[in-house]
Amino acid sequence: MQNSTKNKIYFAIFIWLLISFLMFGWVFKRMNASNKSLLDTLMTLKIDEAKLQAEKASFIAAQKDLERLSLQKIQPETFFSQDVTLVNELRRLESIAADLGITMNLGGISGTLKTAAKAKTKSQIFQIPYSIGLVGPLAKVVSFMEYLENLEYINTVSMVNISGSDQENISANFTAAFYLKK
Repeated sequence: MQNSTKNKIYFAIFIWLLISFLMFGWVFKRMNASNKSLLDTLMTLKIDEAKLQAEKASFIAAQKDLERLSLQKIQPETFFSQDVTLVNELRRLESIAADLGITMNLGGISGTLKTAAKAKTKSQIFQIPYSIGLVGPLAKVVSFMEYLENLEYINTVSMVNISGSDQENISANFTAAFYLKK
């Protein structure tokens, strides 16, 4: 009888060791991998939530700013009528030329929006003439012309003069005008 009790104890220890080995060798590793993937998913969701909260706060602040501006004398729709618009449009032309890697010279612009000639329209739109001189490869000058045609502000080209500058470059001169609302 003592032998069978001893065997039962050995058998119980063996079963306990087998279960412990399985738990530490296989079950806990699977649970750990599962926990890691859940933690990664949770961190991704928290990052996304933080971005959305920041966007929501920015949107609410923009709404409050627009509400505050709507009560003031100058409305947001009339901001573009200041001379700053012309400066920004000139900067846009310069940045296009720089991005394309061509040389651009602006000229013919003088005065301010207050001294500009009124366009032949019923509204308060004024015409500001200017001229552009470009030097660069033909493909890049044509790209500049395409940008000029599709700018986000009113711009008309009245004359284009293109001639060869050297074997690699051409010279293009434009006469154009900005139209700005006063």
